[in-house]
Amino acid sequence: RPNGQKLVISTLCVPIRFDGKTVGVVGADIEYTEIQKMLAPVRIVSERASLLLIANGGTVIFANRESDIGKNVSAFLQGQTDEQSVLSAIKDGKPYTSYNRSVLSGKMAMKTYAPISFGDAKQSFSLNANVPVDDMLAEARALTRNTIIAAVVGLILLALAVMWIIGRVVKPIT
Repeated sequence: RPNGQKLVISTLCVPIRFDGKTVGVVGADIEYTEIQKMLAPVRIVSERASLLLIANGGTVIFANRESDIGKNVSAFLQGQTDEQSVLSAIKDGKPYTSYNRSVLSGKMAMKTYAPISFGDAKQSFSLNANVPVDDMLAEARALTRNTIIAAVVGLILLALAVMWIIGRVVKPIT
């Protein structure tokens, strides 16, 4: 670029086939900044959840933290027991899900990798969502708490009603 900034792009190519033969290729170069703009508004479960878009070679194309763009995903997997399984799934364009401690927060998180491909292109990407387990279960825990509170209040009211009725029935006749 004229202003001296690095230009980091991703190239998508799809073959053009005619009568079963490849007659050409259509390609498009997409700047990471454009991908960042497209994915930035996407939110899953909570603000603490994060997204990564990873090329099948392991390069991070999109991340919630801009400083992570351009890094290799292996930097986020160091010390994880399933590091090789994740890298293989990304490279092979296969889905993968695991529950591990997050490198960033140190808390348990569900990490899922979903392959994304464009048409007949051989290159695939992987969309990684890291969601803290506490955030995933927050609504269920709140619902459970509210149900227990309602049940206890209901039992207390029922007990009071039964005691009042019993008191009225067995009240000495005067």
